[in-house]
This record gives sequence, C-alpha cells and structure tokens, in this order.
Amino acid sequence: MEENVILKIENLTKKFGGLTAVNEVNMHLKQGEILGVIGANGAGKTTVFNMVSGSFHPTSGKIVFDGKEIQNMQSHEICKQGIGRTYQVVKPFGALTLRENVMVGAMMRHPNVKEAGKIADDIIELLGISHLANVSGKSLTLVQMKRMEIARALATEPKVLLLDEVMAGLNPSEREAIIESIRTVSKTGVSIIIIEHVIKVIMTLTDRVYCMNQGKLISEGTPQEVMSDPKVIESYLGVNKYAT
Repeated sequence: MEENVILKIENLTKKFGGLTAVNEVNMHLKQGEILGVIGANGAGKTTVFNMVSGSFHPTSGKIVFDGKEIQNMQSHEICKQGIGRTYQVVKPFGALTLRENVMVGAMMRHPNVKEAGKIADDIIELLGISHLANVSGKSLTLVQMKRMEIARALATEPKVLLLDEVMAGLNPSEREAIIESIRTVSKTGVSIIIIEHVIKVIMTLTDRVYCMNQGKLISEGTPQEVMSDPKVIESYLGVNKYAT
C-alpha cells in the first residue's frame, strides 16, 4: 500500500439487479486524515460505506485496508480489523444508559465488563459527555444520541471511523458540538471519512473531498477545489452556472 494510505478503494462497483448504485469508484484515505464524501441523495455514498464496512459485498473491485483486502469479509470481521462506523438513523439501546451503550462497543475487544466499563468511561470523558453517563438511551436528545453513537463506534478501537450524516437533523449550535467531537477523535490518530450534506461542515472540517453523482466519482480535491468545480455545482443545483 502507498505510503500513509490506510484505506484504498479500487474500481468499486455495486449492482442491484439492473441498477448500478456505485460505478467503478476509486478513493483513498491517508492516515490521520479527515476525508469528506458529498453528493446528492442517491449518489451512492452510503452504498460505498456499506461495502467498506461489510454490510454489502461489492459486485466487483477491491477494498484494501491497512494492506489487506477486506471486500469479502463480514461486517464483524471488518470491525475487528479496525473500521468502525455510525449510521444515518441513530438506534441506541433504549433501556441501557449512555455508558452501557458505549460499553457494548468496547466489549467487542474487551469481554470483561470491568475493562469495557473503563474504556467507556475514558471515551465519554474524552468526548465531554460524562455528565450523561447514567441517562438512558431512550431519554437522550438527538444530538446526545449522535455523540453517544460516535463514542460507541470509537469504543471498538477503530483505525478508521466512517461517519454517515452525523449532522442530519441538528441545528447550527448542535453541529458545532459534533464538529468538536470529530476533531477530538481525529486528534487521537483515528482516520475519518464523513458523508455530509451540510457544506459548511465539509468546508471547515475536512482535508480532502470526493463528490459522487449517480454512482460515479465526479470530483476530488481540497474542499475549495471541489466546491468550485462546475460539475459539482451542476450536480447539486441541477443547472450549469458556467454554461454559455
């Protein structure tokens, strides 16, 4: 694997019957990087995440993580390799406390309850949510649930964390809390890929960005480069502002 590249996606394709949801996509993630993936609804972003995390197997193409091909592994095997993820719809264990929810993630590697509890305590302190430790999952607000889900994924001790639209449904001040959590995770050395529709978040948080449209990659580069690309503007707005 190329130097500093921890995850590489090569010619990744996923077909559902006659529908090609992802079409020969190539991406890479460097160690310590925060990478953004943008695109309209239905562009294929979450399908890419589902293949990287093992929920789907690709029709063709390769996913190389930390020097090993993982495209044929099951999701729990990929998690143990070191890829964690969150989902668009947060689903806490409602009867468990926030701390116990995070312990569920920790117990993948640490089946001893005491050890899992210590890891959960360290993570919720890191993310600044210790004051919510004993609040039940069903009593958490949306932003609290999203921070809990980041903590639960982080408790699996990932090298790479996939964040799928963690800002959805949040107001600007709540987004700031999540941005701060993501920056905190990044400082621990975890590499991050974030799917996001809120462009301000992409512009302020990410090092590089890929844009997808109708299953294909149409642009890549710095946030400024991608957001000024006429193809990206057209795919978002449905018109080409640069057409003569």
